[in-house]
Amino acid sequence: MDDFELKEINLELEQGKILALLGPSGSGKSTLIQAISGLITVQAGKILVNNSDITSTPVHKRKIGVVFQDFALFPHLNVYHNVAFGLKSQQLSRKAIRDRVHQLLELVGLENFSQREVNSLSGGEKQRIALARTLAPKPDIILFDEPLSAVDEELRIRLREQLANIQKELGFTTIYVTHDREEAFYFADLIGIIFNGRIWQIDRPENVYEKPVSPIVARFLGIENRLSGEVIEPFQEGYMVNYADYQIYIKSKVTLNIGDQIDILLKPEKAILTRQQVKVNSFPVKLISSKNYGNKAEYLVDFAGNSIKVLQSESELLLPPSNELYLTLKAEHLLVYKDNVLLQ
Repeated sequence: MDDFELKEINLELEQGKILALLGPSGSGKSTLIQAISGLITVQAGKILVNNSDITSTPVHKRKIGVVFQDFALFPHLNVYHNVAFGLKSQQLSRKAIRDRVHQLLELVGLENFSQREVNSLSGGEKQRIALARTLAPKPDIILFDEPLSAVDEELRIRLREQLANIQKELGFTTIYVTHDREEAFYFADLIGIIFNGRIWQIDRPENVYEKPVSPIVARFLGIENRLSGEVIEPFQEGYMVNYADYQIYIKSKVTLNIGDQIDILLKPEKAILTRQQVKVNSFPVKLISSKNYGNKAEYLVDFAGNSIKVLQSESELLLPPSNELYLTLKAEHLLVYKDNVLLQ
């Protein structure tokens, strides 16, 4: 989109750490790393690397490497010359270049591939050659633009393990763009959630999942169970909320007013299905569907017209729809939002 722009981007990454930028297609992930690498011009703001302003520095002088989704290998050069390409401008001796190329090919497990034509390589081999070529000039930062999205799932799992091991061994600073939640949580020291050109949250992976700052972030993390209601009275350490003529107890240290409209989000693994009702936050539901995955079960239940997903390690509840079931919500596990802001 011609009018697309990044907004309120403010991030800092410690040397040697991995930041995963997680967001859907069109969210601004690739635009951001293109700005950092110098492939597009920044209209406002600054980009600092090691406390040096590189905002106006030409691409070839930034010491930033990029691994693209489509590999971007040179088809007219063999593996050796692809990896050596970025070294030839560094005024190194032929021996130094040769030693560096062989070192990197060994690192990515392709030490016997130096004379191979790149068009003869598999997708996974191309990706590892692209990584070796990016590493060759010893950049300060490496940017990964969805580097594993073009390979199948089995290969993607193997490649991400190899990539994680290489990053750990060399310790290069990394910004890793992906739309895959599992991939982001596997790699990252920090996760940034980006939508519509804006970074909504940056934090450690466990903190992002435990306390998503908005329903937008929560939904992208797979937390889709949402109940909207109205505060009706204070209760114990929180409030009672009316949802479809049911009263749900929430905890909140934030003062709320009677009549406030709030959203309650529930992680599927924190929902509990039982055959017996308990005193607080236990509601009759109808079983829509169930799936058994061996060590866990996935249920879809109807709670007052709202479909709720439940994940449980116990599979004993694989019951026909006629069985009476209750959905139990523990107040300490509920994510509560007012005006799309998480209440701590």
